[in-house]
Amino acid sequence: MAENRSIAFLLAIAACLALAACARVGVKVPGPTAEQAAAELAARCASLPGYKALGTMNYQSAGTKVSGRAAWMGAPPEKLRVEVLSPFGQPVFRLASDGETLMVDAPGEDEIRSYSPKAALSRILGADVSVPEFWCLLAGGVGVPEFSGARWEEKSPEFPRADRVLAVTGAFGRVLVRVGLKMPRMVPTRAVYYSLAGQPRLEVGFAPPGNAFALYSKNAMLLVEVERFEQADAFPEGAFSLQGKPR
Repeated sequence: MAENRSIAFLLAIAACLALAACARVGVKVPGPTAEQAAAELAARCASLPGYKALGTMNYQSAGTKVSGRAAWMGAPPEKLRVEVLSPFGQPVFRLASDGETLMVDAPGEDEIRSYSPKAALSRILGADVSVPEFWCLLAGGVGVPEFSGARWEEKSPEFPRADRVLAVTGAFGRVLVRVGLKMPRMVPTRAVYYSLAGQPRLEVGFAPPGNAFALYSKNAMLLVEVERFEQADAFPEGAFSLQGKPR
């Protein structure tokens, strides 16, 4: 019995020494699989009860330029309100979605216009982005479409700041979005969304440490800088609709 205890003691010491040696040489713990990483990105937005934020927005397209301080809020999955303010605090652009109707109060328009949220925001922003995708981007995350698979890809110059590149795929292996990630916390550095034809439809660049992002498409650019962001689960009545143009 004494001999067995001595052997067990020596084995325990050997195990501790091995763990210490591993720590010294920096043995890497295996990272998540591609499917786990895609599910984690999707869950980050899905788990938010809602949010309120303040910052600045700068939007430019072929015929429109809007910039200024901004306030925005969102409740999952498609309730959203965005206001860009003049230097005097008056709204110069308003957008609201209650999940059924997307309402827009834009400069130069005499009335509030209504759209179907399913028509995406392309008619308003000039960028092919859906309301859920935009909702997630404004929360600092990457909107991951419903997917059937994912894979890790080789790094490329397209994602210079990323440690790993994740390709999220749909039916028939078609790539829906590629995301550059800083590991191990999976912080997004860049995301490229693709059309049904496999062409880039939307590009998003994230500025470290995640307090700004730039959205690019063929026809428009939107730069968002976040100054304050907080989770929220209560909102004023009518927060996600527009009632009349401000005077």
